[in-house]
Amino acid sequence: MSLLKKMFAHQISSAPERFQDINTLEQRLWQRDEAEQAKMGGTKIFACLVGFSDPNLTTLVKLLRDVGVQRTSLFTDISQVYEVVKWPTNSNSNRQSFSHVFINLDSFRSLESGIDLLLDFRKIYRSARIILTSAHSVSDDFGDEKSAICDITLSLPLNFKTLNIAIYSE
Repeated sequence: MSLLKKMFAHQISSAPERFQDINTLEQRLWQRDEAEQAKMGGTKIFACLVGFSDPNLTTLVKLLRDVGVQRTSLFTDISQVYEVVKWPTNSNSNRQSFSHVFINLDSFRSLESGIDLLLDFRKIYRSARIILTSAHSVSDDFGDEKSAICDITLSLPLNFKTLNIAIYSE
């Protein structure tokens, strides 16, 4: 019987050593997060999402979080973004707050009206990276042929690899 007590005593005394303190785990998690932020160069990425709905919206928001986007704002269409920007107290701060603008071309009434709006939109948001998406796009386009309306064109549905390239490439 004393051998059994000895075995249980050993198991009980060593059991707390197997589990780490919650504060230690939290500290390790914060250190890992800080290391990932340092890898990204400390740049903060804020994305404006225009014209997205489910299932593409849910996928896009999840992927954006996975690649390190800190904040997203959702707008139904470009006119809603214009209204927010026109407010005198918001015009400069909103224009500078979005580092990336994702626009769903499929949400426009027609391709022609979408291109016209994008030409005007590009004039307002010169500093933001404009990423155009469409389910009808044949392939992803990282070239500068469409620079008058966007920086990058991605085909829907999006994936982690191309989204990561679109956000972090220069």
